[in-house]
Amino acid sequence: MELTLLEELDIVFKKTPYLYLRGVKPRSRFSRHRGRSNSRIEYNLPDGRRSSIYGLSDKVGVLNEKKRNRILFEFNKYLLMGFFPEKDIQKLSKLYLKPSGLSNPNLLEAVNLYYTKLNHQKWEKSKSTIPNERATLIMITRYFVEKKNLTTIREIKTEHLKDFNRDVERFKSRRTKGLISPATQKSYKKILKAFLNCISYEYELSYDLRALDLRTYFKGKLDSSVCARTIVIPETLLDLVDKCSYKTSFNYPDRKEVINFFRRTGICKQEFSCLSLENLYNFKSADDITQSIDNFNCIYIRDKDDCPTKYGLGLTVKSKNRERYIPLGQREITFIKNQIAKHSGHTIFGKTTLDGHEKYIEYRFLFPVYRNGIWQRCNCFLNGIRSLLKATNDQFELGFECDYTVHDFRNTINDSMGDKGMEASKRSYLLGHSIEVNQKNYSNYNKVQRSRAADLKEHLQRIEQKQPRLTLLKSDTVSI
Repeated sequence: MELTLLEELDIVFKKTPYLYLRGVKPRSRFSRHRGRSNSRIEYNLPDGRRSSIYGLSDKVGVLNEKKRNRILFEFNKYLLMGFFPEKDIQKLSKLYLKPSGLSNPNLLEAVNLYYTKLNHQKWEKSKSTIPNERATLIMITRYFVEKKNLTTIREIKTEHLKDFNRDVERFKSRRTKGLISPATQKSYKKILKAFLNCISYEYELSYDLRALDLRTYFKGKLDSSVCARTIVIPETLLDLVDKCSYKTSFNYPDRKEVINFFRRTGICKQEFSCLSLENLYNFKSADDITQSIDNFNCIYIRDKDDCPTKYGLGLTVKSKNRERYIPLGQREITFIKNQIAKHSGHTIFGKTTLDGHEKYIEYRFLFPVYRNGIWQRCNCFLNGIRSLLKATNDQFELGFECDYTVHDFRNTINDSMGDKGMEASKRSYLLGHSIEVNQKNYSNYNKVQRSRAADLKEHLQRIEQKQPRLTLLKSDTVSI
């Protein structure tokens, strides 16, 4: 097959035995990188890692969309046939081992079997978290390959699991470049435990999975007070976002308004992406709630059977309070009305997977993006939010890391509402949790520790006040 378009970009491929299995696709796309010149192509490797080709020709920037899509189509074909650039071959050769047979597969083969043959039914379910854990599991298996020099699943013993349970506390975070949080440690152990449990049943192996302690530890000590990421975005940074000289392109919702929306509502990223006209309601009282597109003052979060999501048809709100009303301020109402007016003449689609095939289904989303020639649902606004927060931090020289996630807005609003005196029951309702889960997973860990230390100090002071003091009395000396 002749790929003349790729030859124009000076991309050199070599044939390899590495192939994509079910669940992983190249998904290549063009992008710009500020730290490097020219354009680049981003794509997935067969093991789930993301890779890029930099320094492409300047012609890429002026190509029309049809030709760019044709280049990506041919690029994907090359990858699917096992052709990769030399730098990727070096990466894959470190993890890909020689096939060892179906009776004793190597670690990467076992991971591929786990996500294809062994968990085929779970993979198709939209509620399953298995598709999102594959890259993490490959990173975990790399620990056994590089640190323990293990090649196959039968070589893993109980002592290796104990070593992993001890060393996971020293894993470095790829995002913050520091140690991973106690919640991440627990999730790594859970993913590895589920994988080994399935593999041991399939190949009749005996692992003592009790070596993987799923309790949460902090600085080597057992701590069950916090079991999730509890990072709060500084209010100083959020207050200066509107003053930042940053402009959003037309094919994207206003990023300043998106940040304000997450900050004021505490909505989940999936709920935000799937908001539509049927979520707009007018709340006058508990007995007077009507759906309204023109005169709305809140959004109604609920399950929607006809909503196209990333993994299938139908949106399920993953929270305790599935049906809840979130009040809107005047700025948020104006933002939604501007979005409705902006896309009044556009046909909006949602990309989903039905019967193993990707399809586009028409749906009236409130916050679509223009991609691949159509207006469609955006699954995550993380890159746009991070770029604006980083630009704000750099412009005003605040000195923050700006490596935040969309989920951190929920921690931020819970923290700020608690400082203003809002009751825990109302905060948990707005975020869609029980009071216990909201306090445990969405409260700032440092504040919890300081509050706990202050309560302990106050308790000790009360005990000291109630305890009678002993006084030594001088008695007369008696001489015998």
